[in-house]
Amino acid sequence: LTVTHSNPNESLLEISAHGVSKGSTLAKVAQRLGISKDDAVTFGDNPNDLSMLAWAGRSYAMKTGHPATHAIATGIAPECNDDGVAQVIEALLKLGV
Repeated sequence: LTVTHSNPNESLLEISAHGVSKGSTLAKVAQRLGISKDDAVTFGDNPNDLSMLAWAGRSYAMKTGHPATHAIATGIAPECNDDGVAQVIEALLKLGV
């Protein structure tokens, strides 16, 4: 089994089969759709997002996210309350990414 937590400030665990994570699932879906990891963009804020952030070619930790997400992401997005995901997506679209 794989055990992780989505919020270190709450007593909440995520339990999945060995080797199953957001990152491994995203990799399988992307492969089926013919999407390269270099073309994938992910957003995360807690330890349960680390594998997904590590897999994607571009990854963004939310500004108020867990320090571990900041350490692994390729960028930092503004807070969720400030529409941080939308801000990054709009910026990427303007760049033609």
